Amino acid sequence: MECWADTDKLQKEPQAVMRDINQILYQVYNSRRAHSYATAFPKLFNDQERTDKRNSEISDNNDSSDCESRASSLFTDRTSLPWDDPDDSSARLIRLSETDNDAEEELSAYLGWLTDGGTIGDDVDGSTNDKASCLVSVNKLDRNRGGRDGLLGQMQGIFELDAECNVILQGRIGQGFYGEVYRGTLERDNAKDSEPQQVAVKKLKTRALEADIRDFEREIAIMKTLKHPNVVEILGVISEPEVCLVMEFVKHGSLQSYLAIHRENITHKKLLGFALDIATGMDYLGRKSIVHRDLAARNILVADETLVKISDFGLAQVTGKNDYYILQTNRDLPIKWYAPESLRDGRFSAKSDVWSFGVTMYETFGLGEDPKLPGVGNDRDNGENEEESGVELLDALERGIRLPCPPSCPQIVYVKLMHPCWQLQSNQRPDFATLCCSIRELMNHY
Repeated sequence: MECWADTDKLQKEPQAVMRDINQILYQVYNSRRAHSYATAFPKLFNDQERTDKRNSEISDNNDSSDCESRASSLFTDRTSLPWDDPDDSSARLIRLSETDNDAEEELSAYLGWLTDGGTIGDDVDGSTNDKASCLVSVNKLDRNRGGRDGLLGQMQGIFELDAECNVILQGRIGQGFYGEVYRGTLERDNAKDSEPQQVAVKKLKTRALEADIRDFEREIAIMKTLKHPNVVEILGVISEPEVCLVMEFVKHGSLQSYLAIHRENITHKKLLGFALDIATGMDYLGRKSIVHRDLAARNILVADETLVKISDFGLAQVTGKNDYYILQTNRDLPIKWYAPESLRDGRFSAKSDVWSFGVTMYETFGLGEDPKLPGVGNDRDNGENEEESGVELLDALERGIRLPCPPSCPQIVYVKLMHPCWQLQSNQRPDFATLCCSIRELMNHY
């Protein structure tokens, strides 16, 4: 309609038309896009002898606490994560448990039930209900392991939306590792004067596996402990007709799409500001002993021109006392963003997240460039399987091959920000606090 305005001043400029077309293209494209994950094949799954040796060493050391932290971290059993919200306002949608100890006890019992081999009761209904009525209060764990809703219905320590709230689902705006994200509207029946709130609603895909359900529950358990301006905020949980995670809506979508849309007029200083936000948020997660494991431009959301937020905690884990998490099962993972020790040994830590941060910076300053390592993956069309691809990638990284400086990236940013993240030895990589200082120094150049 703006193209048909009566006067030249009201008609949209060609550049604005192209921008709007790109925005529609990437919004629609990304909502249907399945991001590339590949199965990781660390040596601990291929070398039984090495696995037996590791188990023997653990037994000889008789270090039960370390062993338990490694084994049970699959279910994020660390319950010492406080709820980071100093605001006690009754207007908040999330209801806290009566005491932190109650929430910790409930979550510990639930995770213990998972570790003991709890199973799904009823099938998960994959249908979409456009108007889901939000339930009341906090569910307590059914210690008989039965329960009307099976595994999902027995989530406790999870704070549900008030009964007078309704969430109306709208179009799908994206999808993650095991879930789909919809735009939605949160309405309050008892607040006639308040405007409906735009929200993002994450729900499991129709054919969810038991592992996906557990991942979803773990994601909620982690997100409810987080409160930081550079981390997407959880608003609440819907339990029926299916479990959904309700989060704040971040209007500009993923950084990956934002870069593609605005690549013609985005400045290096703005990109450094985004980098600082990401590093600050990751430093916060590290101080809470959380490894993200899926840090990438697709999982960074743009709130406005000066603020981005870390999202998608579907692969996140809480580390044990050793400050690392060991992969427990073969599964699809974003291996192009992974450090050598993660590919080789299935080992994840804050320093492996630093490696992923470097790859994310490659995407950012490359304006959406795919992080394809030179010379790796060229034979995929000739029948190379996933395991061979992962082995080829690891071999290239161990030989010192790294992503090159993107054409649009200043050399000083590549040398001081990206490349240090890709040291082969994890203890030689900077931590996120150091990266924040480096970014601030770089910002002084612009």
